[in-house]
Amino acid sequence: MRFAQSAARSGVAGIGLLTTIALSLACAGGGGSAGPAPGKAQGAPVLGSGAVSRVEVVAHTEMPSGDHRSQWDKYTAGPQLQERVVAVLKERNAYAANGPLSVRIEVTDFRLRSGNAAFWVGAMAGADYYNVHVEVSRGGRVVRSYDTNTSTSLGGIAYASPTQRTNRLIKTLAVRIVNDI
Repeated sequence: MRFAQSAARSGVAGIGLLTTIALSLACAGGGGSAGPAPGKAQGAPVLGSGAVSRVEVVAHTEMPSGDHRSQWDKYTAGPQLQERVVAVLKERNAYAANGPLSVRIEVTDFRLRSGNAAFWVGAMAGADYYNVHVEVSRGGRVVRSYDTNTSTSLGGIAYASPTQRTNRLIKTLAVRIVNDI
């Protein structure tokens, strides 16, 4: 008991807490990561050969039900991802109503921790993530396909809100998708 009181007075307990937080963030990849793109892409990048005129986001038919699917529906993850991909394409002058390319994004898996889990348990509750398969078509024929993903272990006070974490994931994923088209 005396040692604990002495340590608390000398600030050792505070240093231990800061060390624990720093190690937790280091183990969680600094709190957020886009990670390397998984899998091997089929076909060469095609964005330079024409603009995209259509972006479609669908949930994979075998996407896990229960929490994954209810979170997907609750946070309108599909429409938000579609809007963000179109916005990134427009920022890069690569979206046009009469463009020859169309993009189909199939979300193969999605996980979003609850606000309580992210706040109280943080990175130890696992990561939020999107896994997607992207197909780029020209004239109805697939000319490029690839898999990509993004994830984050952020949580705590700053990123407890599922909406904040969903927005962060979508922004990162949209850029990755457009970069690989």
